[in-house]
Amino acid sequence: MRADLTTAKLMTLGLIAAVTMFDSGCAQKVALRNSPDVPAAVGEAKITRDENKNAVVEVDIQHLAPPENLKPPKKVYMAWAQASDGKNMPLGQLTIGADRRARLQATTPMQMFRIIVTAEDTPTPKFPSPQIVFSSNMVDAS
Repeated sequence: MRADLTTAKLMTLGLIAAVTMFDSGCAQKVALRNSPDVPAAVGEAKITRDENKNAVVEVDIQHLAPPENLKPPKKVYMAWAQASDGKNMPLGQLTIGADRRARLQATTPMQMFRIIVTAEDTPTPKFPSPQIVFSSNMVDAS
């Protein structure tokens, strides 16, 4: 009987710890699917929440060709949060290092969205171009 109580207490403590860790910002990994425009590139995003309950999005893409190498050539890559109703929020411009790794960290108040990365002609587009080079499934960041 005493062993059963101890086991039950340990299981309860473990469950509380797991819920606390999940609620306090464990990262949700999101796969980013590449398009044929960037066949060698591999990407993922990590989603956490900040103290204001905003989604913190960290995009990490490896083996990304410079946008000038695309057909037709582009100037920059932009990351966007896209709601299910089609509303787009710019997350920012991806910076590509000499190692062809692109990273970005941004915050969005959106709780349900997908991540898209587009190739753009200008560094400050008002809306995403149709040339989507990466996309994810819908993310529930709530």
